[in-house]
Amino acid sequence: MRTGIIVYVTGEPPAISPINADADRKRLGVDADAVVWIAPDTGEADIHYAWWALQCRGMARVICKTAAVDPAGTLRLTGRELRLCG
Repeated sequence: MRTGIIVYVTGEPPAISPINADADRKRLGVDADAVVWIAPDTGEADIHYAWWALQCRGMARVICKTAAVDPAGTLRLTGRELRLCG
């Protein structure tokens, strides 16, 4: 079963270092067949669209995790997952 992960980033994006999808994916330990980042600086803004896009790419299981940018500009997972239904 292929797994996709949506990472929903809250907070203001860091001005110095924007989200680097590949580096942040490895650093945070986000392991899946496909990952979609939803953040103000990625251009992606809708969880429903990301969910649909992952399903169209053959992901049988989609998980939505939340991440936050702390005041120092570091991206970290919050440990919360959003429930997707439908």
